[in-house]
Amino acid sequence: MRLVTFRDRAGGRPQPGVVIDDRVVSLDTIARDMLGFIEQGARALDAAAALHGGAKSAPLAGVTLCAPIELPRRNIVCVGLNYAEHVAESKSVAGADAPQYPVFFTKPPTCVIGPDEPIPWHPRVSTAIDWEAEL
Repeated sequence: MRLVTFRDRAGGRPQPGVVIDDRVVSLDTIARDMLGFIEQGARALDAAAALHGGAKSAPLAGVTLCAPIELPRRNIVCVGLNYAEHVAESKSVAGADAPQYPVFFTKPPTCVIGPDEPIPWHPRVSTAIDWEAEL
């Protein structure tokens, strides 16, 4: 089951959905947003499975995918280069060895964007910009 948050191309309100084949089935009868859907747990998953054929849907190509969870409620603290395979990958790209101490960084709620949105960055703040996907 591929859960998404989407809006119609006319710019409607973002809503939770599930991708089935090449269509997005709306889950707005179950929850207002994806966080509300997740908080319902197994009950929401069962309800989504039951919607399969009869729910309102749209072609995947006809909607805009948004950030999976819009405006998460808290700042996320992350640890970088925390396993050998990632250190090896970083070394091959940037020549980085394993750090002596853990590398901590944060992901504030404002950094959550959708899959086709531009990634803003500010050269006054940092000259070492790197991408990373977290979920």
